Formats: sequence, structure tokens, C-alpha cells
Amino acid sequence: MKILVVKTSSMGDIIHALPVTVDIRENLPDAEVHWLSEESFKEIPALSPVVSKVHVCAFRRWRKNVFSAQTFAEVRALRTALASERYDVVIDEQGLLRSAWPASWTRSSVHGFSRDTVREPAAAFFYRHPHRIPEEVGAVKRYRLLAAETLGYEVPAHAPAFRLSPRAEALEVPEGPWVALAVNASRDEKLWPEDHWVDLGRSLLDEGRRSVFFWGNDKERERVERLARFIPDSVVAPRARLDRVAATLVKAEALVGVDTGLSHLAAALGLPTVGLYVSTPTEILHLVGDGPVRSLALVMSKFLAIGMTLPQVIDCVTVSAAEGLRLSRKGRLEVGFDADLTLFRLEHRPTLLVDAEKESLQADNILVPLAAIRAGKGYLTEQGSAEHAFDF
Repeated sequence: MKILVVKTSSMGDIIHALPVTVDIRENLPDAEVHWLSEESFKEIPALSPVVSKVHVCAFRRWRKNVFSAQTFAEVRALRTALASERYDVVIDEQGLLRSAWPASWTRSSVHGFSRDTVREPAAAFFYRHPHRIPEEVGAVKRYRLLAAETLGYEVPAHAPAFRLSPRAEALEVPEGPWVALAVNASRDEKLWPEDHWVDLGRSLLDEGRRSVFFWGNDKERERVERLARFIPDSVVAPRARLDRVAATLVKAEALVGVDTGLSHLAAALGLPTVGLYVSTPTEILHLVGDGPVRSLALVMSKFLAIGMTLPQVIDCVTVSAAEGLRLSRKGRLEVGFDADLTLFRLEHRPTLLVDAEKESLQADNILVPLAAIRAGKGYLTEQGSAEHAFDF
């Protein structure tokens, strides 16, 4: 069987879809799996040993020169290449017009999300076989479910597996222990304050660990170079292909990063990863599937369920966390400290909590996040907005 998986962008989303390839290999060991990706991210699906070929599209570049001869030539070449593959099954994991349209160029049987669950409803017109899989199940599980329903197998019971295999040459990195810092993101609201990065980098150096920065464009380079000037012995890695970055990351002790593709890549490679989610709703986060740290609220609820008192739980995620990271202005609501806070409501709601080992525990009370304030800016969760927790 010959299968094409369509997931063109962005970097983190492609990484979240890669467990599909492992599931396919486990259930259909003789299947040949190809991938369609945006040119900027083509090295990412190639990290999976299951993917034998990556087809490349360039919609981000094509839309800037829609009527140019080069664009027409490249589109025509891709249409011809996809049609010549004669795929048995095509799975569009993206759910956008820019993915469903090229999926149809294969002239094969295209599967995708149903009109009421797809990201762009118009994309469903290109699917011969729509599947209703709601977004609420989480991105990684959703991708796995679509592939499983399409190919007729049950989603494996184990946690999502990536099994990435970087084969490119690694970049030169410092001798001795070092930690990768992923400080850049696609949107400014995802960024962590620069003074926090400086504090973290200096704390790491105090413990004998150097900081290594990665970047992908000129704006990102300016940011990392600015930070590096304030963190002694830190290193700014050269710009490199993503497969070389992956081969380099596996040499790090850990990565600390904001909600960005590099953080997702580190987690998928099995590197100890600390994710700093400044604005992204934590309810939708599944770095490596159904792990124990899906959201801070869930972690705190689990602490309560194992017998810790509420003041002990709060200390764990405020005072103790700030001291552990040596963030001298965090962790307390006191004069001279950063006035950052999160508002939770303690609810009596019997809930079954599950950890990474699939062990379950019945909880009587859970913490529900309503709102947060960081650097003077307020953020409401969906629940907090519905209840008008704050008038931001």
C-alpha cells in the first residue's frame, strides 16, 4: 500500500503529526509512506525513518508571485509528480484549502476531517471520505485517529511515539554541558521577557551549563545576539537546515523554550524540555500526547489528589518553582516582585486523572483556570471569559 500524508505546515504541527507514521508502520509494516510539506519544513518529516519520500510545495512563496512563470512551472511539476505516484490512500491532516487542493492533484482517494470538524470547511469539498474527529481530543490524538479510521486499525494504546532519527551533520557546539534556549516565536505574544532569559542564562552558567541560541531569520538573530551579550559564555549557533539543528539538539542536556517549533522538536527527540507557554491556552497543549503535564491546572489537581494541601500545591508552582529557576522577582505577591498572577477556582468535581503510565486516580476536587495577568496584560481562558472573571 502506498500512502501520502499531507501536513504542510507549520513546524510544530508537522511534528505533532509524525506519530502517525509510527502507527502506520506498526499496523501496516509493508506500507510505503510519503509526505507533502512546505519547503521551509521539508527536513522535519524526513527525520522519520518511516517516511521514504517528501514532496515539497511552496504556497507561502507562490502566493507572493501567483502569476509568475516560475510559480506556474513549479505547480505544474508538483501536480505531475503527485499524480504519477498513484497513491492508494491520501490523508490530509492539515484541513486547509492549501492542503486539500494539492491532495486532490494525486487523483487518488482523499481522506480528511468532516466539514463540521475541519479547520476550513471549504477544504472538505476535496475529500471523498470525510471523518468526524473533533478538535477537543487534542492535536496529536486527532491526527492519529484520522489515520487509524482511514486505514482501518485501532490507535495503539501506547503514548504517541516519534522515533525520529537525525542523520545530518551536527553543528559545532561547546564542549561540556549546555542547554538550548528557544527564545523566538512566530508571534510576539508568545515571547518570554528578555530579562527573564538573561536571569535564566546566568543561573545556568552558575551551575556550569552554557546557553546555546538558535535562530531562523534576521529578526530572530537580532534577538538572540542581543540576549547573548548579557549572558557570559553563551553561544549563538549559525543558521542551519532543520535536520542539522535536530542532529545538534540531541547533544544538549535540555531545552527551555517558548511555544515554538524548536521546543516541539526537542520534545519529539526525547530531550528534557521545559515549555514556557506565555499566551497559548494550555488546555490544547499535547507536546508528546497524553503525558502527565498537559496543563498546570491538571498538575496542581493531581497534587491535591495525592494528599497535598492547597497551600503546599501553590508553593510548589510559585515560590519553589521561582527558587529552582533562580527567578529572583517571581514567586511571591510582594512589593518589588513582578505582579504576575493566575486566577483558579477550586471546584468539587469528581474527575478521573491519568498519568503517563496510564495509572488513574479519582480526584474529588480540581482547579479550573480562569485568568492570568503577566506584565500588566490580562488573559482569559474560555471558562473565565464565559464567567466574566475579569474585565480586561
